[in-house]
Amino acid sequence: MTERIIRNRQRLWLHLFLWDSNLSLAFGKATRFSQDYLTRDETWCFHSLATVSDLVTTACVVLRRKMVSECPISLNQGWIVRCIAI
Repeated sequence: MTERIIRNRQRLWLHLFLWDSNLSLAFGKATRFSQDYLTRDETWCFHSLATVSDLVTTACVVLRRKMVSECPISLNQGWIVRCIAI
């Protein structure tokens, strides 16, 4: 039972990370959540207590983390310019 509670809290943390990083990207601000071991764990969705939606959540977190880490942020005349690799 405690493992299920921990798993649900981890799931909430990942959803909050996605929500905050999406809003940060949309409004051109820095994210408030730091990347920790949970956001870097690409095997989190293969746990025995994983739900079907955990695979999508993990894929979105990995994609968002890679986009943030590979795209430099620079200030250009007061506007934040993000470089998105195509």
